[in-house]
Amino acid sequence: MFRPLYLALLALFWSQTALAYPKPMPGKFVHDFANVIPADVEARMEARLRGLENDTTTQVVVVTVETTNSEIPKSYTKNLMAEWGVGQVGVNNGVMLLNARKERGLSIKTGSGLKDKLTNGMIDAILADHVVPKFKSGKDAAGLEAGTEQIIGILNGTIYAPSDVSRVTNESTDEERTKFIVIIIVIVLLIAFLSMFTKGGSGGSSGSGFSSSHHHDYSSGSSGGSGFGGGDSDGSGGDSSY
Repeated sequence: MFRPLYLALLALFWSQTALAYPKPMPGKFVHDFANVIPADVEARMEARLRGLENDTTTQVVVVTVETTNSEIPKSYTKNLMAEWGVGQVGVNNGVMLLNARKERGLSIKTGSGLKDKLTNGMIDAILADHVVPKFKSGKDAAGLEAGTEQIIGILNGTIYAPSDVSRVTNESTDEERTKFIVIIIVIVLLIAFLSMFTKGGSGGSSGSGFSSSHHHDYSSGSSGGSGFGGGDSDGSGGDSSY
C-alpha cells in the first residue's frame, strides 16, 4: 500500500536533486540562467574570458542562478564548479563567479592550482570593492563584469586588487611582530639558562622548545568535467551578500 507512495516520493527527491545543479552550456563562459546580463555585456565578457583561456589556459566561468535551493551560495559554488570540472585537469586553474538571486549571494571559488595567485584576501577585495557596491546600486550586470575584469587582471598579471595590498601588509606586519616577540623570549630564556652555570648552580633543567606547524586541509572532491577541462574546486574562496 505504502510502497507506490514511497517510490513516488523517492523519484521526486532524486528529480529535485538532479535539477539542483544546472548543466553548462557548451562553449560558453557566461551562464546567465537567471537572465541578469544584457546581451551586449555578456558578449564582452565572453570575449574577454575566451581570450584569457587562449592566452593562459585558465578557465573563468560566470554563473547566475535564480536560487541555490536552500544550499549556502558558497557551498553551491564549490559543488557546481566540481560538478562542471572548471579548469584544466591536473592544473586545476579554474575560477567560478556566482550570483544567487533569491539568496542575494555572491561567491568566487578557485581551483587548487590558483590558490596562491588568487588568494582569499584578493577575492574578498574583489567582492567588497568592485562587485557588491554595484549590486547595492542595482547595477548587477555591471558588478559581474567588474568582478570578471578584476579576476582577469589578476590572473594575467595586469592589475592587483588594491584593497588586498593593505590586508597583505597588515598580515606581514603581524607576522614580523610575532617573530620579534619569539626571538626576545628565546634570548631571555637563553640568558637565564647560562646564568645558572656562571653562578655555579647545580641541578638539571628541562624546558620545552617552540614548535609551529601549519596544516592546511584542502578536501578533495570529484570533478565532473562536464564541458570543461576537469579541474577541481579546492582552492581559494570567498562570498558576500548584498
